Amino acid sequence: FFFFFFFQAEDGIRDAQESRGLGDVYKRQAQLDPLAIIASVEESATGALDKIGANASQVAGVGITNQRETIVVWDKLTGEPLHDAVLWLDTRTRGTSDSLSAELGGPDALRAQCGLPISTYFTGVKLRWMIENLPAVKQGLKRGSALVGTVDSWLAWKMTGRHCTDVTNASRTMMMDIDQCSWSQDCLEALGVEVAKDALADIISCAEPIGEITSGCLKGASLTASIGDQQSAMVGQQCFAPGEAKTTYGTGAFTLMNTGTTTVASEHGLLTTVCYKMGPEADTVYALEGSVGRWET
Repeated sequence: FFFFFFFQAEDGIRDAQESRGLGDVYKRQAQLDPLAIIASVEESATGALDKIGANASQVAGVGITNQRETIVVWDKLTGEPLHDAVLWLDTRTRGTSDSLSAELGGPDALRAQCGLPISTYFTGVKLRWMIENLPAVKQGLKRGSALVGTVDSWLAWKMTGRHCTDVTNASRTMMMDIDQCSWSQDCLEALGVEVAKDALADIISCAEPIGEITSGCLKGASLTASIGDQQSAMVGQQCFAPGEAKTTYGTGAFTLMNTGTTTVASEHGLLTTVCYKMGPEADTVYALEGSVGRWET
């Protein structure tokens, strides 16, 4: 499901919500048409605006929160996807993940750099699989005509023309240095995806002006925020102090705990991830994360 919410700028009271479903994707091969994703956002926004009798000129700002790790590759000239979005829970990349673990010395080979184990879960492994198995993706990256991003990147680019991703989503790719919060050349090379370096989005904070929305019912409104879904739940539950945690339930149970402004390496298999960064000059706040899924593997 894709949801659109409107809140009062003064007090945060929710005015309206609208949602659109895109079908059951809980299978080993989980993918969605990226054009259907952007269409569902437009339809949901239109429905929510209609419910409260408002228009884009009355919208103080628009924010994105999204399921993380899902990868989209598209042509930057035509705006057309080069393949369906491969979703976060897709496990067809199992062979790629196993091969990388064997090549690099085990599933934790890149954990010190990116905070994550080698797994089907993460974007970088999905990108390696796409390069190896989808000629259109491989050729587009070699030509320099393709862009790569998570769903927040795809939406931001379609809405504003800017190719960016927030630091929480970037931290779920295996391609970002978890301490520097920038793309890691070492990780790109280790994953075998260095051909995509110039196709990656600019990494920004979770709260800053991204751009003006150029079409649709929100044309003229400003896109001002972006954050991954589990991290947005941390913010929504006001887990702003180290040690504060939340668990949310859906496709799985996801627990995150705020660890403050320094990374913490787990000795028990938890993920080191970015929790939020509330502005370009703000400190980066980190979290430990663990999850239990209910999807097919």
